[in-house]
Amino acid sequence: MADGAFARPLSIVAGGLRERVRLGILTTPLAWGMLRMAAWRIGIDLRGAAPLSHAPRVAPRALFLIHGGRDAYVSMAEIRALYQAAGPPKSLWVLPEAGHRETDARRPDEWWRRVLDFLATYVPLKDDAWTTGPTESSVPPA
Repeated sequence: MADGAFARPLSIVAGGLRERVRLGILTTPLAWGMLRMAAWRIGIDLRGAAPLSHAPRVAPRALFLIHGGRDAYVSMAEIRALYQAAGPPKSLWVLPEAGHRETDARRPDEWWRRVLDFLATYVPLKDDAWTTGPTESSVPPA
């Protein structure tokens, strides 16, 4: 389950820059430079960190993507690419009026219902705890 997921590190950094700094045509080169600097500082190649390249390996585990239609950081094309790359079972919920990571604040009741339905379907717990809440037997002793 991911709310506000991105497919490629470059796109999320560039999206953040576009939203905060507004550098025009310099945005993508600056984002690329920032990623290269971060990779050098931490000693890894961040190109391998792209969720898009890992999405096909999520299956057969379920994937639930939640996205705001007004997300300034992650484009609809980006989330659709991530969704298309994943195998079943998968689900995508786009909330048109929400920005980046705003879906739970815009429609909290629907957000909780959808998240709990997903968890109840794909992560079953003893005593149906996703819908009934914790029971005495499911809570570890203090």
